[in-house]
Amino acid sequence: MKTDPPHWNQRQGLAGEALAKEFLRKQGFKILAERYRNPCGEIDLVALREDVVLFVEVKARNGPDFGDPLEAVTPDKVRRLLRTACGFLMDFPDFQNGHFWELAAVAVRNYDGATEIEMVRILP
Repeated sequence: MKTDPPHWNQRQGLAGEALAKEFLRKQGFKILAERYRNPCGEIDLVALREDVVLFVEVKARNGPDFGDPLEAVTPDKVRRLLRTACGFLMDFPDFQNGHFWELAAVAVRNYDGATEIEMVRILP
């Protein structure tokens, strides 16, 4: 079966996820899952630090032409992320008890050769 190479925006997204992963690791998080999928949607990264499970949406931009990456985290996207996170907790019940959970967005901005990474907690 032939697999097409990823488009430039897919490559940009994967590169953004790799940077976000390293950013989270430096903050003491262990990555539990990458691109977790269930019927409700996809979560880019699931991470754990102490008793907090963090569900992360990563948005990357290589310039300001398409707006700030965080503008792409719409209320509909947050609802899908929440439903998908609930599915993750159903699939992995060990994380239901004794853990808090949060939703977050990580923006990766690569403007004029400088990379900036920002994490914004969405919920709770």
